[in-house]
Amino acid sequence: MNLRFFGSFLILPSIIGALGARAQEASPEAPPAEVAKDEALPTMPTLADFVTAGAAHAAANLEAEAIIGQREREHEQAILGLLPVLSANAAYTRNQTEASVSIPDATGRVTSIVITPQNQLDFTVRLDATLVDVGAFYGIGSASLRVESAQLSKQATELDVEREVTQAYWQRVAAEAVVRSAERSIAVAIENRRVVAVRKEADLASELDLDRADSAIARAKQTLADATLSKSLAARKLRTLTGLAADGAAPTFEAKLEPAAPLQSLEDRAANTPSVLLAAKNVESAEASETVSWLGLVPRISASAQERFTNAAGFGPSPVYSIALQAEWRLDPAVIGRSRTEGATLKVAQASHARAVSAANAAIEDAWLEVESRTEAVRSARSEALTATRAAANAKLLYQANKASQLEVITADRDALAAEVNRIQAEANLELSRALLLLAQRQGTAP
Repeated sequence: MNLRFFGSFLILPSIIGALGARAQEASPEAPPAEVAKDEALPTMPTLADFVTAGAAHAAANLEAEAIIGQREREHEQAILGLLPVLSANAAYTRNQTEASVSIPDATGRVTSIVITPQNQLDFTVRLDATLVDVGAFYGIGSASLRVESAQLSKQATELDVEREVTQAYWQRVAAEAVVRSAERSIAVAIENRRVVAVRKEADLASELDLDRADSAIARAKQTLADATLSKSLAARKLRTLTGLAADGAAPTFEAKLEPAAPLQSLEDRAANTPSVLLAAKNVESAEASETVSWLGLVPRISASAQERFTNAAGFGPSPVYSIALQAEWRLDPAVIGRSRTEGATLKVAQASHARAVSAANAAIEDAWLEVESRTEAVRSARSEALTATRAAANAKLLYQANKASQLEVITADRDALAAEVNRIQAEANLELSRALLLLAQRQGTAP
């Protein structure tokens, strides 16, 4: 997964481009009405709440769980296929005539023996058992490996879902922070327009100054609209993944600036991540499948026992039983071809395992580098935001003292909003990068 897109998805790029006036904390004209409205809302569920709900609700997780059930049934089928089979057969036959013979004994007495009665009844009980079928016995182990692969696949899927939930959560939190900033900016832009209108009445400002003030309000509203859209999209994605509504006020946050653990200490973490364990298990499964295919050339030994009940026993007794032992060997070219195909599949699995190990190492390293880079970005963004805030407040004071133009005030407020949006984005990106670093090194559990 390419971690370098984090800076783009959290806040729509147009938010930075939609430049507008920003509320200054030092300005008494900026009413806190919107902030109070947000504080009155219920609190949005936490990230842990969303992750827990996503594990139980996400369609991908439910599908992975269903696949485990399917593989377990296949394993059961492999076992049941080797158990003895008991069968019973009953038949009624209406013969055209009865066949019988009369046999006299030494005393001259005649005994009639029915060989084939006109109404013939037959009942047979048969038991078939596999004694030696190496391929089938080995196939049970192969089916067991497929169950374990499905379990590891579920772990990898759960990790992917948690990653998506984490991204959507921080997008939602960051977007709301921008919404609050934009709402304050609109309030300040409206107040700035009121001041310009008063100055225009006193012939201290022009009609162009008033138009510029109106444009500043429009730009601030566009920033609010873009941030609201990003907030809604993130909330919809969270609801889809977890079933929870991302309503309520998002928590305020401040990114931590402490460095991540040394990269060298994370180098051995990739070997036990779910994706790598899954790839390794797939190699085992492919090896087992190839072995099972070649074992199709090994002779198969089976036994059967049968007992027959009939009223057409002829000169023999009824019931009568029989026991048979059978050996079967087939030299089937298709088995050879199938085995070679399984061998090619094994090579693919081995290559996939090598690729999974490389990808896991790269994911950890990329996430670690993102944390390092985002930490510096937050420091820079905080400094720029503080400087821009002071510049905007200073420009307003100079404008009130007729020492700065109204264009300078609008430009300073616009730069302050852009710096604030950049700071929020940098803070959220750093928190997301830290979370993704933990997910990238999450250890899987061997079945």
